[in-house]
Amino acid sequence: MLDPAKADNAVALAIRTDTDGKRVRAERFYLDELIVGGAIAAHEINSYDGRFYGADRTGRVYVAKGTDLRIVKRGEILITFRNVVSANAELEHTIQQGDLGMQQQQRELFGGGFDRISDPPVVPTLSPRVVVGPSIALIDSGNVALLDFDGNEKWRVPAAVRDLRWVGSDLVGTFAGGTAVFDPKTGALTKRTCGWDFRLSETAPQEALEEESICEAR
Repeated sequence: MLDPAKADNAVALAIRTDTDGKRVRAERFYLDELIVGGAIAAHEINSYDGRFYGADRTGRVYVAKGTDLRIVKRGEILITFRNVVSANAELEHTIQQGDLGMQQQQRELFGGGFDRISDPPVVPTLSPRVVVGPSIALIDSGNVALLDFDGNEKWRVPAAVRDLRWVGSDLVGTFAGGTAVFDPKTGALTKRTCGWDFRLSETAPQEALEEESICEAR
């Protein structure tokens, strides 16, 4: 869902990718055109070359093209971040997109309520690798980078995050067995909390033991 006040009165944005995940289609919907019982059709459709990395409530879409990350909106490239996406990220994306395609074929063959492919093809998109708050946080091949809205990378640190999100002004990462907040100036981990500290168990879970604990790492 979009914030109409910041998204030129649009209320929703639908994202589709082509079958190989290398082209993004963004469909905008407006409240005054949504009629109860009527067909839902996008008011405006824009397509972009690249891999989908995320979207925000203003209607901006984040697309990776090669090693660049672009912020696009309504057919226009607003900002280009040069060389912030690792060279091997496209290979990782291709492998993951292939996994999604295999899952789709399995659902079609064995049921499970999955809708048949329409035209244009509807392919499940990968989890967003960009989260937007006071700044732009990017998950990139085992690293987390913080970008500003002027096209600059502020910092980049190694971090095997499972999830990343803004909670107010805090950038919070979820790791195996714990969470931590990234320092906005340096990217250092602060406010570390591990799952067993919530007293849900007496010892660290096996998943956390397989990786270095963020509560012990320095």
